[in-house]
Amino acid sequence: SIMAERTDSHIFLRLAYQAMLNAGMPAEAILAKAGVALSRLDDSHTRTPNAAQSFFWQAAEEITRDPHVGLHLGEHAPLYRGQVLEYLFTSSPTFGDGLKRAMNFHRLLSDAVTGALVIEDDACYLSTLTDRRASRHFTECFAAGLIKFFRFVTDDNFKVLAIHTEHSEGAPPAEYMRIYGCNVTLGCSEYRMYFNKEVLDYRIWQSEPRLLRLHEQIAQEQLAELQRFDLVSEVKRAIGEMLESGNTSLESIAKRLEIPPR
Repeated sequence: SIMAERTDSHIFLRLAYQAMLNAGMPAEAILAKAGVALSRLDDSHTRTPNAAQSFFWQAAEEITRDPHVGLHLGEHAPLYRGQVLEYLFTSSPTFGDGLKRAMNFHRLLSDAVTGALVIEDDACYLSTLTDRRASRHFTECFAAGLIKFFRFVTDDNFKVLAIHTEHSEGAPPAEYMRIYGCNVTLGCSEYRMYFNKEVLDYRIWQSEPRLLRLHEQIAQEQLAELQRFDLVSEVKRAIGEMLESGNTSLESIAKRLEIPPR
């Protein structure tokens, strides 16, 4: 029953910073306005509180005066490389296998990333790509980066067919077509990214079963580390909340968190 603080991987901050530079945006001014220290860019061992995203997107929109800044940052974001989720994909036998495997470890990217793969007779799609609380900017930026990555791991065989989004506001249709390569329908009941079903069977030419086992082990270890981080954060929070009552014994904290004292 531990309700941990939602956080994002350090890689998101690095990708966003590089995307701003690629797009010619004043990256340092945006980060400063959002209250993000440049030194955080080089600290790969910390995660950023997900709540800080709203400050970042607000600062980015205000400084660039671009109402579709998330979409355009996604367009200019560098390819997601060098992380364990990429290796899970490239060492899996098919794109579909890699996708299902990587989705089990979505927390390694962000607690705001969710997603489910739905396969129907005549279509398949990713639903609820991001948490319902995520901003339009984040959802559009993440979708652009995801499409770019999927095209990369399938040698451009991944084709996005249509996107349905819950957000009622959006960019002009021509901008979505230019960046995503498909039409976007606004104001839908849930987010869906439709794509060509046959790509699920696309064989990853560099697949390696022995490396796949190693990459899965590393991903499991990183996920376990996140879960330990969750517990430490919740214990600190519970102690802070109970200090006023003076009842901060091991047993009282364990009872509050509904876990054994051990």
